[in-house]
Amino acid sequence: SGNTCIYFQGDYASHSYNSSCGSIASCGCGTTSTAVILCTMLKDPKYTPILTTNEICRSGGCTSGGTYFESLNKYLRSKGLNTRLVYGSKTAKSDFYNALSNNQMILIYVNGHFHVLSGLQDGKIRIVEVGSKAKSQKLYTYEELIALRGIKGYIVVSR
Repeated sequence: SGNTCIYFQGDYASHSYNSSCGSIASCGCGTTSTAVILCTMLKDPKYTPILTTNEICRSGGCTSGGTYFESLNKYLRSKGLNTRLVYGSKTAKSDFYNALSNNQMILIYVNGHFHVLSGLQDGKIRIVEVGSKAKSQKLYTYEELIALRGIKGYIVVSR
């Protein structure tokens, strides 16, 4: 979709996440989503799920159940991007539409899973759901998006 790099964690079943969790396919939604954002915003295809997972895990950001939210934020900042981390969803709707209409991206955390809000099309939200190719091909209203899983927090990412 447009200039967005798209990766799916399931394509990385043979690549290690860490010893306590196994592969990127099983625990790498956060690191895969981060690769989508870095590759897209920096226009640099070197940012793959393999590279981001290795670097984030090496810095202590990976656990037996996935990736620390704060570690993803710190990693994005370390690559020169501006971030704003928000817990909860009080201002999410306006944040999402404002950020996406200004060519920013959002790393969203929903009930144990990360994915990316990548843009707007016809007033609806385009996503890269790194765990589902089918969901990534649809457009969502804000209400449809939150109905999928609910929002625990998000990171607004800009250049």
